[in-house]
Amino acid sequence: MDYEDLLDVVDIYSFIAIACYYSKHYGRCSKAFMKLESVPGMPKETLDSYSDLATSIFVKHPPTDPASSRARKTDDISAVGGTKLILTNVCMASGRDIGAADNVQACRSCNHRSIAGELRGRTTCPLCHALYAKRISTVTPKP
Repeated sequence: MDYEDLLDVVDIYSFIAIACYYSKHYGRCSKAFMKLESVPGMPKETLDSYSDLATSIFVKHPPTDPASSRARKTDDISAVGGTKLILTNVCMASGRDIGAADNVQACRSCNHRSIAGELRGRTTCPLCHALYAKRISTVTPKP
């Protein structure tokens, strides 16, 4: 799904960078910062602030992901023909990797998934805000 028609590119990658930082996925966080720093037409002051923030983060934390997420290539964010996000095994509520044993709630509207325990009583998708179906099921992650 192409999210540029719904959200600003800067908002998309800023959100991904924040979520990845707090979930300790510094490799993905680094990729999000690279995307932010390559947005065309970005003012120099904003680029400098992104660069300074990235430097302060990656001096303390190397840009690597936990071992469980490095094994799966489909979780990565990528830009192909615009901004295309491929987040198949990532919980939209927490940014965590979805494991085989996790109870998962799949959105009928955007098809993204969230770990049921991370929803904390929410009845809508954290990404697109569509109402969830009442049933929570175990969904196996895509390889």
